[in-house]
Amino acid sequence: MDHDIGQFGGALFIDWSFDRFIEYLSKIKIFDANLIWLFSRDGTVLMRPRTTGEVFDPRPYLSNDVQIVPRLLLMKEGMVVYQDLSVFPGNPLVRLAIGVPSSLLLTDVRSALKLFSAMFLLALLITFIIALYLSRYLSGPITVLAAAAARLAKGDLSTQVAVRASGEVRRLVDSFNRMAADLQHTTVSKEHVDNIINSMIDTLIVISPEGKILQANAAACALLGYKEEELLGQGMELIFKEAAPQGRGAMDELIATGSVGSGEQIYIAKDGRAIPVLFSGATMRDGDNAIQGLVCVAQDITDRKHAEEQLKSFAVKLQKSNKELEEFAYVASHDLQEPLRKVTAFGEQLKTKYGQELGEKGGDYLERMQGAARRMQGLITNLLSYSRVTTKAQPYVPVDLGTVAQEVLSDLEVRIEQTKGRVDVGDLPTIDADPLQMRQLFQNLIGNALKFHRTGEPPVVTIRSSVIVGNGTEGAKAAAGALCRITFADNGIGFEEKDVDRVFGVFQRLHGRSEYEGTGIGLAICRKLVERHGGTITAKSEPGQGTVFTAELPVAHTRGERADE
Repeated sequence: MDHDIGQFGGALFIDWSFDRFIEYLSKIKIFDANLIWLFSRDGTVLMRPRTTGEVFDPRPYLSNDVQIVPRLLLMKEGMVVYQDLSVFPGNPLVRLAIGVPSSLLLTDVRSALKLFSAMFLLALLITFIIALYLSRYLSGPITVLAAAAARLAKGDLSTQVAVRASGEVRRLVDSFNRMAADLQHTTVSKEHVDNIINSMIDTLIVISPEGKILQANAAACALLGYKEEELLGQGMELIFKEAAPQGRGAMDELIATGSVGSGEQIYIAKDGRAIPVLFSGATMRDGDNAIQGLVCVAQDITDRKHAEEQLKSFAVKLQKSNKELEEFAYVASHDLQEPLRKVTAFGEQLKTKYGQELGEKGGDYLERMQGAARRMQGLITNLLSYSRVTTKAQPYVPVDLGTVAQEVLSDLEVRIEQTKGRVDVGDLPTIDADPLQMRQLFQNLIGNALKFHRTGEPPVVTIRSSVIVGNGTEGAKAAAGALCRITFADNGIGFEEKDVDRVFGVFQRLHGRSEYEGTGIGLAICRKLVERHGGTITAKSEPGQGTVFTAELPVAHTRGERADE
């Protein structure tokens, strides 16, 4: 029993060879004969005298008391000398006895006395030899084990015992060595785990099922401003102080479900600061599935929360700025229309009344002025259209895109005939949208396909649609969150893939006005009105291989909702 820890410490087993011991005793001669008896603790005869002469049985004369020192008995039948042999006092292993019959003693009294003295001395010598033998055989390994245990207790986990032993002593030595090796491995493993825990960037806190803090890593202590010893044994309310119901709710969920996914919580620092963290946890269980502790991992998201607040503020400011800019563009464009109309009108009057007097050069200047005014008026008109995507948005209503396409084709009939083009329109669905903006979308995309065709080759435009359900697959019926995918494919001149983003910019042109007319704002309007409907528009093209524009629009909206909301 180990009194230091109050538990069972171990057991010592001693194994010694009786065969060698008996062989040793059988060689001892007294009166030229072997007269030695050997008994076990319960009186069983382990060895009888090995002689052909008279044998004197000492058993009737032996007492049951433990005989630590040799005892001599004389009677008319003969003489008996016996002694109990033991390793530990009061716990004899065997009893050694010598029985000398009277016939041998009476042969010669002097010889008998000499023999008696010799036997007594011999018994003492045998006792000493046996004690020395047992001491060396048993005490040596035990002494080495005791010294090794002392070194192990002082922290020398590399301690190993190397002694020659057999039987139970050998097993005891091997068990000690295994115990020391296992302890070293366990200690090294624990240090390794502790190093990993303390090197974590995220905080780690282990809480008992009763809500007491069992462990906190370096990151947790640094974040909260505590030393580890200040946290150990404290209730979890120390950390979730002002948000105790919220914290206890997370702990209850953790115990009930075994884990808690990433969610925001509030830690309270030593100085009272509220620290927002991204919290997750899991339970530790023993072999019987009983909860041993709750492992709580948290990441400080203070900087992220500040960034989110700044982002929200910037978004509000940007929205306000965009609204003001759109209003300014609308007002400015609207106010500029009147002066341009006057410039155009006065130019026409000047050309009509004074055209002859201006001459050829003056007429050229006048024509350039009127052309510039017309281009300026076109830019302003398109700018007004761009700003009206949000400022003049209409409520969403069911819109039959097939009908929209046919109306646009009717408007473009003259251009289609001039270019000898063909527009193939497939089945198009009905979606919730702003009808005027859908018409504008089809007008711009089909008009561009007819305009940017290859020289000598009539334009061919193919319009197809499909409904994309939530998992990204196509479906015939519109489901919640479904999208309508519309493709506008042409066989026109195309453009470089690197210019995909550029074509959607305001006043961006890939070709000069001498090649293709236009202001470079049509696709920008398309992108803006698609985004106002909560959709996306992309383009894929190669020079000389045509272009495919793909617009994805939500099938359903809240009825009456405006495109600018």
